[in-house]
Amino acid sequence: AALLREEPTLLNIDAPLTICGDIHGQFYDLVKLIEVGGAPSHTRYLFLGDYVDRGYFGIEFFKQECLVKYTENIYDICMEAFECLPLTAVVNNQFLCVHGGLSPEIHTLNDIKQVIHIYIDH
Repeated sequence: AALLREEPTLLNIDAPLTICGDIHGQFYDLVKLIEVGGAPSHTRYLFLGDYVDRGYFGIEFFKQECLVKYTENIYDICMEAFECLPLTAVVNNQFLCVHGGLSPEIHTLNDIKQVIHIYIDH
């Protein structure tokens, strides 16, 4: 997470890329996305959020798998990494990509750049 914390909260990305919305922990949907869109070695992907929070592979399942296979410390490290992911992306200096909207206190792209990643103790 330390490396991710150093990354900007606003990414500037050029096309071509494939933009994907929520996958909600649906592993098989992710596999299908990659089958249709192409292997990550050949296709650039931008995922907008909600990686593991619902469905049969939801956050509880994710935590349980971490506890069974590893330790709670691994789960905490994953959660910290998720919290450090970028908030937004601008594609081709034209399209703003976000998940679920922005705070009403954010009015400009510069406001997004000023957001500091915080760590929530799990």
